[in-house]
Amino acid sequence: MLEGLSIFPNEQTEEQEQARYGPNEDWQVEDDKDFLRTIETLIRQQYEDYKAAMHEMARLESLREELSETLARNVSHWAHFRLRKPAKNSQDVSLYLAAKQTLLRTIMPGYGTFRSLSAKIKSIDTWERIVVDS
Repeated sequence: MLEGLSIFPNEQTEEQEQARYGPNEDWQVEDDKDFLRTIETLIRQQYEDYKAAMHEMARLESLREELSETLARNVSHWAHFRLRKPAKNSQDVSLYLAAKQTLLRTIMPGYGTFRSLSAKIKSIDTWERIVVDS
């Protein structure tokens, strides 16, 4: 695809060099050209690897979002089944939250270190959003 292109814009092609100077018998120049071709091949491969890694990171981010959404819903359903619904006052909601957090830490050790997961679980649970009536 890019044959004949050179990283040096003013460099002549092999055919142009041979037409101008005759056949090139300098082994060092040929070694340099082979070395440059090898480096260019390496650069192309590293670029392809980079693009593949970016694609994989996007796929994993999508998977992480899907898993956190599913886990948050399951935790909410589990908490609603396991614990009683708090009354519409801040004390009951606080007790519900404390009990839920304690139980979650026994089921999922280290769960508190994943802030985005904690926030997702909190946002899904409707019982955590019980507002005190005035």
